[in-house]
Amino acid sequence: MSPAAAGFAAGLNAALGSLLEAIAVQRTVSAGMRWDFVENFDLKLQFDHTRLGAQSDGTLVNIQPGFHPGGTVNLFSANVDFVF
Repeated sequence: MSPAAAGFAAGLNAALGSLLEAIAVQRTVSAGMRWDFVENFDLKLQFDHTRLGAQSDGTLVNIQPGFHPGGTVNLFSANVDFVF
């Protein structure tokens, strides 16, 4: 490679490496259920357990002070849907 092309390739490789480091690493297991308790109304419950990769924030946003990358996150959600 010519020196100019080698310099360009090194810069491109560094940029690609930084993009790949930013990819979120996490594994999520979810369980949910739905209950139609009256006509046109339902209740939905869901539990998500997420294990973050080592040194990864996963897909979490708004990271707060004191947060340590890695570890686990549990989320429970409930909602009522209706049709009118």
